[in-house]
Amino acid sequence: MIITIDGPSGSGKSTVARMLAAKLKMVHLNSGMLYRIVATRYRQMNAVTETVDRDSIVECLEKMQLGFSLVGSRLLWMLDGEEVAKELLQQEGIGHLASEIAVFPQVRERVNRLQHEVALGYDVVVEGRDIGTNVFPNATVKFYLIADPRVRAERRFAELKILHPDVKYEFSEVLKDVLRRDERDISRKIAPLKKPLDAFEIDSTGFNIKQVIREMTFYVRRAQKRTVVRPFWLKLLGEGHSHGTLFYRICFSFSRLFFKCFFRLTVSGQENYPQGKAAIIAPNHLSFLDPPTVGVSCPQEVNFLAIDYLFRVPLFGACIRRLNCIPISGNVQDTTSIKNVIRSLAAGEQVMIFPEGTRNTEDRIAPLKRGVAVIATKVPCLIVPVLVKGTHEAWPRGRAFFKPFKHLHVAFGPPIDARLIVQEAGSAKEARERINHELQAALEALHAKHHCRK
Repeated sequence: MIITIDGPSGSGKSTVARMLAAKLKMVHLNSGMLYRIVATRYRQMNAVTETVDRDSIVECLEKMQLGFSLVGSRLLWMLDGEEVAKELLQQEGIGHLASEIAVFPQVRERVNRLQHEVALGYDVVVEGRDIGTNVFPNATVKFYLIADPRVRAERRFAELKILHPDVKYEFSEVLKDVLRRDERDISRKIAPLKKPLDAFEIDSTGFNIKQVIREMTFYVRRAQKRTVVRPFWLKLLGEGHSHGTLFYRICFSFSRLFFKCFFRLTVSGQENYPQGKAAIIAPNHLSFLDPPTVGVSCPQEVNFLAIDYLFRVPLFGACIRRLNCIPISGNVQDTTSIKNVIRSLAAGEQVMIFPEGTRNTEDRIAPLKRGVAVIATKVPCLIVPVLVKGTHEAWPRGRAFFKPFKHLHVAFGPPIDARLIVQEAGSAKEARERINHELQAALEALHAKHHCRK
């Protein structure tokens, strides 16, 4: 397993990565330390040189013998056959020099090759600035750790006072240095700092270390569960939001047969369905029949939303848990509901949410609520616009029971990549507005194409 943690300077990557690796009994791989080792050797060979040039970097790389050894789960870096002293890497100016030499392709190639050698034989937690995007693009779990620049500068300022108690530092200069490093890392041509599209973003500004570790551990455990083969009896019982449970498949098969026979259900646009990817399934809402109609039309398991008090009903509550229902609260102040949805999406699952918010009795797509857009800006996922047709006739509003033998149709539209919108938008508000606008337009296009309710 490979876990990557990217983020700007001072966001807490090293501390978090070290503690997460210890908790999961994995190897902690600090890519920044490798660049510091190269920077230290470069300074030793070019003591009077103020600028970094390509020829001297190449010469430094050719002459140094850099390797590693493992003592338990502790990774030791060896330079010319000897362990690198930590004190050497913490000398004043080494961090700045390491950031400068990191722009050279020769340095990055050497460092990346070493990291791959370590990951080849061990489960690793790797931290850096381009790990999830460039070094390990296919990592099992990716995190992007951020924090307010001023908070990061405060952390760096406190660290410098401990490392170099005899040197007087000005906080304003430390803050400027943090911002300069951000600019250099973001704007460099080779492997710039950026959030991987499939990474879970965690803002450590208002969190303590234990809270960050707890959040990361949750995502890692979910990823581990998805790769574990479970015994037959456990598959039969299933868990609330697991994939491939036998109970769900049995109910799905019978329900699909029922809808085919009694409602002549047809489905189109299945080539647009993003199988195996985290996605919000976003249908229009006409009737109580909409959730099962869309559910049996989806090629893979989907999580549904259900009001929380239903889970307390004996037997029924146990059944809906095993049918992948997520409890939501009727209290708008309760954020637990959104967190439950975000956690399911973060685990790579798919969740059905009706963006109109309630059943719509008019022959058009109603203005969308903010829920889907808010969730999509907090977790990387796709949004699949879905048109449901005919359910308002099969089970009209106000009727106690459905009417069989009505024709139902479900159409899947091309997915909207909310990850790209979030990355391109200047703010979270702009991203939400763009997501809502694109989803509204996609649903209206499906409505016009399929002559909904005609």
